[in-house]
Amino acid sequence: HTSAEVGDVRSDPYVVEDVPAVATAMVITPPAPEGEDMWYLHTPTVALNAQSNKDGTLSTWYAIDDALLAQYTQPFLIPDGVHTLRYMSKNETAGLEEEAHTTQVKVELSAPAVTFSEGNGAILTSESTMTLHGTVAPSASGIAAVEIGAQPVSISTLQAVTAKLLLMEGTNDISVLTRTNAGNTRLATVRIVLDTTPPAISITSHKNWQVVTTPTIVVKGQAEENATVVFNGTTVVTAPDG
Repeated sequence: HTSAEVGDVRSDPYVVEDVPAVATAMVITPPAPEGEDMWYLHTPTVALNAQSNKDGTLSTWYAIDDALLAQYTQPFLIPDGVHTLRYMSKNETAGLEEEAHTTQVKVELSAPAVTFSEGNGAILTSESTMTLHGTVAPSASGIAAVEIGAQPVSISTLQAVTAKLLLMEGTNDISVLTRTNAGNTRLATVRIVLDTTPPAISITSHKNWQVVTTPTIVVKGQAEENATVVFNGTTVVTAPDG
């Protein structure tokens, strides 16, 4: 009916149909990033499913970054880093093809380590103060903070860090914490041994003021393990036990 003809009039029958279409449903597991600023802290799995309102043979295609589109057959993993995922589906029978979708996926699986120029094993020193010089490995999300000995340290544009430490006699286990903008953390330990006592050495052959009758003699002694022995200005080779 109309405003002019208010009486209802039966119309011819008609059917309303959806526009023929094909689409792709994407599911990422885990369903939401666990880290800060939409970063995944575990490798995400992507599943794709083609859907169409027209009967026909369906296929789905995808690519990561600049790779060529490949046909989707099973769920796949997104590797560490920042990646662009492209995907689309086709209805081969109905001649339908959707525009490719793009989405960014950011994955960072761990925080980087700090490498020290003084070494990352046991560091020996005779000085009660020591400055560590280190370099932080790159991180996809960027380094948020570095702490050495539970103290924050500054990070240069070249990823370099330094820390001045006050040591106690004996073994010092220094904690090294790195934290990324994504929320990953790494806790490591650098062991520094402060030894201010000079190594002892004893001469077992010969005795002081001993008279000898040969032009050459063999001098024997005992030093601490790992000690360097210098005899008349020349470094001599020592046995493992000193």
